[in-house]
Amino acid sequence: MIDLSNFKINHKYFISLLPPFGIEPLNLRIIVNKLEPKSRPELVDYITFSTLKSTKDIIDECGLNQVAVPLPCITKVETLHNILDNILIDDIIYLINEYI
Repeated sequence: MIDLSNFKINHKYFISLLPPFGIEPLNLRIIVNKLEPKSRPELVDYITFSTLKSTKDIIDECGLNQVAVPLPCITKVETLHNILDNILIDDIIYLINEYI
């Protein structure tokens, strides 16, 4: 389960966001602006973030502007560090050679 401890302010993340009325999840590259813990047990935590220009998808309603999203809508969180831990240097060299 994803909680506020997965995030740090002013850090960049790759997230999968399931919009409340959307069918397909959005894959976003974001920077966290604010973490809003719940004030009462019956409420949910919120995260305020801005979508970066290099993202794959964009939230239609807000574009690249800040938006506050309930934490249960985020289904997956990754940092670049997490992604690169799973890739060997040989794989990176192979991809660069294929690209060139």
